[in-house]
Amino acid sequence: MQTQLLPVSPETLERAGELIREGHLVAFPTETVYGLGANALDADAVRRIFEAKGRPGDNPLIVHISALSQLPALIAGAPSPAARALMDAYWPGPMTLIFPKSDAVPEAVTAGLGTVAVRFPAHPAARALIDAAGVPIAAPSANRSGRPSPTSARHVLEDMDGRVPLILDGGDCEVGLESTVIDLSGETPRVLRPGGVTPEMIVAACGSAGVDPAVMRPLGENEVARSPGMKYRHYAPVGALTVVKGEDVAVAQTICDTCPTTANGRSCRWARTPPEWRTRCSRSCARLTTWARTRCSPRPWRPTAWAWP
Repeated sequence: MQTQLLPVSPETLERAGELIREGHLVAFPTETVYGLGANALDADAVRRIFEAKGRPGDNPLIVHISALSQLPALIAGAPSPAARALMDAYWPGPMTLIFPKSDAVPEAVTAGLGTVAVRFPAHPAARALIDAAGVPIAAPSANRSGRPSPTSARHVLEDMDGRVPLILDGGDCEVGLESTVIDLSGETPRVLRPGGVTPEMIVAACGSAGVDPAVMRPLGENEVARSPGMKYRHYAPVGALTVVKGEDVAVAQTICDTCPTTANGRSCRWARTPPEWRTRCSRSCARLTTWARTRCSPRPWRPTAWAWP
């Protein structure tokens, strides 16, 4: 299969919508990460997602909609007051809500569960694709199972080249982390997967929130994954990782002193830099490290005023 990488435009969105209706896969941008989409109401198309990703069949998918009017056909019963409060506050956005599913949703989407995870994305290209397809779109992240989630079309191509017919390039993702998944089956909304919408934001919207214990531990052999991201390994890059601990200046200096060699055996440019410049670099790195510790920790997502294409 030849994979096309095309920028988002009215023409490419129309073509992508045709592919979805025909049962094919399309990778597309969202505000969280890039998704690998198929017609959520077509069980055969959904199975192609699992094949392309190498994804275990007991790992449920999220169904994406482009309007609240599409929600009733996917769920059984009416949304609870807590669900309505969360939807009013954070949809469209990086939040997935779990509802009892309707008969219209294939078991291939829900991994045999009686619930369905639904998200209303904020990214205009994602919503335009759903509109062009005329069906809700089931989509996990557009990477091989276990690999880091892609935040650019180039990342998608690295994993999905030859596995999907089309990748829509909508630029870099704003959030860069999957959506928060919230279970609404109990009295208190419960986070099953952390993301851009924090527990504090959930409390602000509906008064209470909890975090499922499974978020902080692996699932047991016989435990069922009620949400994507609960059971299998994620964010596993191909490469070695060295962790350096200590004071900021010492950490930066150690990184400079032990900079690994490149693939062709030559050391990187920092290892060849004169000592006086490496000291200056260490001080700069220390300042950057301090800044990163205070500014680059996960921050709550805030809605952006998106413009439709």
